[in-house]
Amino acid sequence: MTNRILPMDVILLLFLIISPLSASADKYEIYFVNSAQIRVGKQLAKVGVIFDEQDEIHWTSEKEAFKARNLRTGRLRVFAQAMMAEKQSKTIAEYFVRTKRLSTRDLFDSTDESEMVSEDTTYYILDELIIDAGEIPEGSFYDEAICVINQDTIIRQLSRSPEGRDLVLPRSLLGGNLSDPIFVDIKRTEVEREWSYYLYKRLYVLPLPLKIE
Repeated sequence: MTNRILPMDVILLLFLIISPLSASADKYEIYFVNSAQIRVGKQLAKVGVIFDEQDEIHWTSEKEAFKARNLRTGRLRVFAQAMMAEKQSKTIAEYFVRTKRLSTRDLFDSTDESEMVSEDTTYYILDELIIDAGEIPEGSFYDEAICVINQDTIIRQLSRSPEGRDLVLPRSLLGGNLSDPIFVDIKRTEVEREWSYYLYKRLYVLPLPLKIE
């Protein structure tokens, strides 16, 4: 049976009706923040602060951002003012709804919509770059990030997040004064098969200030 796609305004209305009735609203803990002026709900966004995905985020600058871990899934995400504004979203829950087209079946299914992230055109980097690891192959393998900075080709091996679902590249490995946008390729090599391929090509990565005074 073909799924019928609901208009976005109807999806949001149904989401707002269903959400208060759900006991599974996700909570996040802040791990990094670049501004002392961001507010999440009624509290300032500081390292260690725990908030609900339905709490409204109040920004004061287009360069503001924070990194937070989903306490249920363990996954880290960077949330930037620019990405939230682009999707006209005031909360994390609203952002994930707007970045995923839901059908009538999706909306009432048991799937975890908050973890379904569409491929945006821009990846934001604070202290580290976080990228979905995709389907994990069997056997031994490693992932590399390849980019050009100041006309130098940089190749860095990526680590895996603790829960294994994301690739992590510390900002420090890309050079000290990273400020301009860069394009990053992600290459995976499966050791036993001696086979390399690209997971992602030309990801647009926008560095954000580590601290806004």
